[in-house]
Amino acid sequence: MLAHCLAEGGREVREAVGDAMTGPAPAPPADDAEVEGERKELQAFGQLPRAEADAAWDETWAAARRDGERMLKRTLAVVG
Repeated sequence: MLAHCLAEGGREVREAVGDAMTGPAPAPPADDAEVEGERKELQAFGQLPRAEADAAWDETWAAARRDGERMLKRTLAVVG
């Protein structure tokens, strides 16, 4: 999706993506209520402990940033 937007969206889209890739990472989604329970029980229902969820968010954002920067560079090389 991002590659298509970069290729078809024009300069404004490329600049917005560039700003997003160089700006600060967004904060992880806030969890309104910390779920109580044993780790196995939480994981059985797809709930990670807060520290693990935050770490997963950071890893996902870092990977998205790397991919976005790579796509942006590739697009800029083509469109100039």
